[in-house]
Amino acid sequence: MKAISLQELKKLKQEVYEVIEIPGFNDESAILVEVKKVSLMDLSECKILPNSLLMSVNAIFVRQQKGPAPSEKELAVWEQQLREFTEIVYKQALIQPTFKDFEEAGLPLTSIQKRMIAEYAIGDVSTLNRFRKFREGLKNNSPSEGVPQKAKRNNGNK
Repeated sequence: MKAISLQELKKLKQEVYEVIEIPGFNDESAILVEVKKVSLMDLSECKILPNSLLMSVNAIFVRQQKGPAPSEKELAVWEQQLREFTEIVYKQALIQPTFKDFEEAGLPLTSIQKRMIAEYAIGDVSTLNRFRKFREGLKNNSPSEGVPQKAKRNNGNK
């Protein structure tokens, strides 16, 4: 049996890591970061992500989909739990530059940037897709697809 070669490791890295575009530090810019998917179960087993926090965040998502609307007090707790969850996940997912690199440069990531990285890391790319469409619209200086230039009148619904 032969050990893995450097060339094979580099190929494997290309399969595991991905460069994604996230919002920059002003309204019209974007930056590229190298990230990886993360396993929440692995993070929990390694005691990086507290199991209680993982369970709480899961309960939030289930409740948002099926349960009654949360109270103001519940919303405040949820926001804090989601913020803690995002902090842990984005730090594990961000490969290059690292979160420490951003802080050392005096440019700590915004909550939106962190959330986009965390969502990518756990497999939700819907926010990234919306951002890409928004950026494409800015680049082309054209309206987003699906938005008509003129409103159509619908006299059938009165």
